[in-house]
Amino acid sequence: MIVNKTIGKFETNHFSLNTLDDSLFEVFETAEHEDSSYTLTKSVAVKITEDQLPKNFFTTHRYSHNKVEGTEVSYGVNIDSRRGLSIDINFAYSLHISRRRNEKGQQLIRDTVTTEFNKVNFLQAAKDALTGIMERNIQELNHEEEQQVHRFFENNAAKSAENLLIESDCQEWKFLKEQEEQLTATLAKLKDRQAVLRKEALRKSLKEDEREFPENIQKLFDDYLMNVPGIKQRRMFSY
Repeated sequence: MIVNKTIGKFETNHFSLNTLDDSLFEVFETAEHEDSSYTLTKSVAVKITEDQLPKNFFTTHRYSHNKVEGTEVSYGVNIDSRRGLSIDINFAYSLHISRRRNEKGQQLIRDTVTTEFNKVNFLQAAKDALTGIMERNIQELNHEEEQQVHRFFENNAAKSAENLLIESDCQEWKFLKEQEEQLTATLAKLKDRQAVLRKEALRKSLKEDEREFPENIQKLFDDYLMNVPGIKQRRMFSY
């Protein structure tokens, strides 16, 4: 496999890239084109199939506007995953040729382009370009694995651990759950009693005021105070 997949504890995955073998690359002959510019191009095909990679490792994309390090030669990487996997890397360098130059001057332009183009080891440049893309994709895969672990501890770890304690018939866990249930019931009774005391305190305060409520206000006090067993504390949320 070109991309290694190591399965660790809790079925966690770690991906790493093997060194890309020369046999995966086919370097084609240099092509020459001349009109208002003198241009040299070279294509490198990559012989990697989808079954050599993790699922959906590559998506259709064109990586352009790059230069081979130490040169003026530009390159682009074309990846097409719509029907199978096709990858090619195209290199190019060109300079404008003015027709007002004499033949010697025009030849100097051609020689300059050729000299610059020949600085490139196209096999190594293609390997470096594809390796950079693949390493970024692998970083994304490993980051997604990290995010899955984060989500586990944020959402599922407590429940999973409780299930393990239940399955192992942990007596301390059983005892603590019983204590929790008892405390929860006691706390509920305390809150109910607090609600009754709040109601009684408000009713007492109202009796001390001999004035009457307007009819519409009286109905609200009946609904919220007189016709309920108690007044519970309401939790306020701010957004």
